Amino acid sequence: MAIKITPDEFSLLIQRLNKKWRVFAPSAEFRGGRFSDTDNIIYQRISGWRDLIWHEKSHMSPNTIIAPITETLFYFDKDTIQIAETDISPIIIFARACDINAMSRLDYMYLSNGNNSDYSYQLLREHIRFVLIECEESFENCFCVSMGTNKTDCYSAAMRFSDEGALVSIRDPFIE
Repeated sequence: MAIKITPDEFSLLIQRLNKKWRVFAPSAEFRGGRFSDTDNIIYQRISGWRDLIWHEKSHMSPNTIIAPITETLFYFDKDTIQIAETDISPIIIFARACDINAMSRLDYMYLSNGNNSDYSYQLLREHIRFVLIECEESFENCFCVSMGTNKTDCYSAAMRFSDEGALVSIRDPFIE
């Protein structure tokens, strides 16, 4: 059963979640786009309805949250190697089905590809929940339908957004 929430209720929900979770979603990076007057839609922390960009396709993958472009993994000293600490505070990622399916490729690469799994990735991945953002229609240049990645069951909650608010369907009691 879906619950309808208004933009104000969504903002309140995000504020409550931000007390325990780091909440990431597609959001506009002001004037960060490819051209001088364009915004860049990337995954970053949100604090409410106005931060979330649900009606446009993001320009970056949510994998930048899990595997950032620059990250310190080890500290090397003269005689020692130290593993850097991994921030394991819980994360909620609002993502589309294709992006959630892409995470299964990262999971395979870091957890099942070879004899040993990546300890830091595994530790972080155990603390991540996904909220599915439903696509009303396919975006320009999308290929998720042809690749079979337009559907997924790997999410804790799903949301169908509109200008009036969102319909929320909860599968995992973490969000209640």
